[in-house]
Amino acid sequence: AFGGIKMSSGFENAPVTNMLTLVVVALSLALRSSAVTLDLFRLVRGEIWRLVTSFLVFQNIAQLSVGMILLYTCRQFERQMGSKKFGAFLVFSYLVSTLVNVAAVTVASSMGYYLVPSSGPFSLIYGLLMFYYWHIPKLHSTQYAILGMDLSEKSWIYLVAAQLLFSDGVPSVVSGLSGMLAGYLYETDGFGLQSFRLPRFVEVIFSVPGAAVLSLLSGPPARPAANPNTAGANGGTRQNLMMGQQGEGARQQGQGGLWGDIQNFQNPHGDFGAPAIGPGAARMPRTPVPVVPPSEESIEMLMGMGFSREDVVRALQSTGNNVEAAANTLLR
Repeated sequence: AFGGIKMSSGFENAPVTNMLTLVVVALSLALRSSAVTLDLFRLVRGEIWRLVTSFLVFQNIAQLSVGMILLYTCRQFERQMGSKKFGAFLVFSYLVSTLVNVAAVTVASSMGYYLVPSSGPFSLIYGLLMFYYWHIPKLHSTQYAILGMDLSEKSWIYLVAAQLLFSDGVPSVVSGLSGMLAGYLYETDGFGLQSFRLPRFVEVIFSVPGAAVLSLLSGPPARPAANPNTAGANGGTRQNLMMGQQGEGARQQGQGGLWGDIQNFQNPHGDFGAPAIGPGAARMPRTPVPVVPPSEESIEMLMGMGFSREDVVRALQSTGNNVEAAANTLLR
């Protein structure tokens, strides 16, 4: 369902996730109140903004922190799907969660139970976690063991997701289940959902503000330190440069000094830390390391993440057949 592409660290090639994260953090910090939830009784009285805030605003810092960890973990799916397809899934998860939550509130109300589903991007996060379950293989089946239970690296993500799912009890479970339903419907592609794409201009709208905010947060680029030799007259600068070149030439000719010491500790390929080689000593050739081809099991495991065989083999060869390192390389 997903085409593999090369990924970078952070939010590169994930503008929709980047912008959504900034919006969720900003609104959650500014609007922490009960006026953001999908309260059906207040909604019918004209508080239409709840249709938007219920999808974007977490009500407490704990949910915000855990939710952002999960959303950041799932940013890789935007890179695999492409921003236009990922944006279409975002809209679809919002529509499904709104319909499911309204239906749940209506049924609960008919049974005499007052239900207000938890607000925040639960549907998007748990929809993406369904993709995480189906498309991200376990790189280590037994990485940790707690109380006799074997845990992989994926188990920690599921534990964090469970903490968010049960954080508010029934209200948060309802919001999370709506996302799981959205992820299941999209994955099965029963209605051709995976063929929908958002227009190109939507990707641009998400990309530009997010990049601008990140550039402001990172601050201005550092300026190079001023060279004291350039402060004098031109004649003095040229004279200092000539003197520096003469000194460098003398050191490179083996006349002692720091350059000669470093050269004596270099191996034939320029690596530091090899045994000392005298100025007149013969250079020893480096013994070639045999290349071990990657196993078919490792190749099939990484291909299950949506990457092509050629990219998988190249990544495994560049990392010494380390499956975890190769996966990180493919996800950059």
